[in-house]
Amino acid sequence: MYKKTIFVCLDGCGPEYIEQSDTPNIDRMATYGFCWIGHSVIPSVTNVNNVSIVTGSPPSVHGITSNYYYDRQSKQGVFMESPDFLLTGTVLQRAKKGGLSTAVLTTKDKLLRLLGKDVDTVISAESPPDWLLQTIGQPGHIYSAEINIWLFRALKVVLREKNPDVVYIATTDYMMHKYAPDAEESQAHIHALDKLFGEMLDEYDARMLLTADHGMSDKTVAVDLAQILREEGIIAEVIPIIKDRYVVHHGNLGGAAYIYLDEKDIDEAVKILKECKGVEEVWLQTDAAEEFQLYKERIGDIFVLADRDCVFGGNAVAQTVRFAHSLPSNPSLRSRVNFVKGRFRLTVSLRSHGSRYESETPIIGYGLKPPKQWENNFEITLIDFF
Repeated sequence: MYKKTIFVCLDGCGPEYIEQSDTPNIDRMATYGFCWIGHSVIPSVTNVNNVSIVTGSPPSVHGITSNYYYDRQSKQGVFMESPDFLLTGTVLQRAKKGGLSTAVLTTKDKLLRLLGKDVDTVISAESPPDWLLQTIGQPGHIYSAEINIWLFRALKVVLREKNPDVVYIATTDYMMHKYAPDAEESQAHIHALDKLFGEMLDEYDARMLLTADHGMSDKTVAVDLAQILREEGIIAEVIPIIKDRYVVHHGNLGGAAYIYLDEKDIDEAVKILKECKGVEEVWLQTDAAEEFQLYKERIGDIFVLADRDCVFGGNAVAQTVRFAHSLPSNPSLRSRVNFVKGRFRLTVSLRSHGSRYESETPIIGYGLKPPKQWENNFEITLIDFF
């Protein structure tokens, strides 16, 4: 007999956030279901991994390779938020074609635009519908813990009033960007979500699968790769893969970047980047596409990954960090300028993601028994609905 299925993506929730919080209901899921440590897709950013989860496939199949897409022909960038970028269908579309009702709930508007095509019920906490506001009131600010809690309250209402068969719900990672797992604020946030999980487990005979799109870690150095290359006579467009509209989260500073440049400069750029402190891996386009299962036509000539402490920021690291620092809701993002051998670097204090070091994710399930242990977060949707 078919059981209701709820997929939960806790944005930025590496396993340590659950391990260091009081989570009796997630523990219950693990005890009577399963609990593994899996991995996200690299680059470990939101759009890439949410789409991987919702499609049950890597970027080489679905086509989303970044939060932000640079068009080489027009020399213009665009946020990778339109469903037109998707090259394959989602698990929700598959379920609907089979006669099941579907719902997507996201904290961020951008994810709803990306994931909500052809879904019966779509809810964004940033732009909630009036009927939901009348039931549970206004959500918190996008840069708050309350907005995620509101989202799960909204899920309870949707389950009661719309009764969808298949649900995908995705939070925002502001709290993970701002607080480490051992912070009281972080633990209170996770505990509040856990309480709502428990209410749903008690009320519904449902399969619940929980994972994260990526983890999170402390960063102390920001490097302007475009400036470094420019000093060596190479003009390049450096796209921080984390780049999105939510600047307060991370200042558009992340542990992975695509670099676009003239073909004649590629070999020299690779040599320079490999010698750059903070750069841990340098991949040519074809090799990167094969190694990380990326869609080759939508990545740079060079793909770089940072070491554990470093983030990349494209052509304007200082301006980006100073802007984020100026916002009152983000006092934790601090910076000072350092000039190291004439190369622009910044000492920063923030939490971010994008590299290999934020790829560990929890994979927790309840109400089903997978045929094997899943290694990747996106495998949770490779289950049979019928």
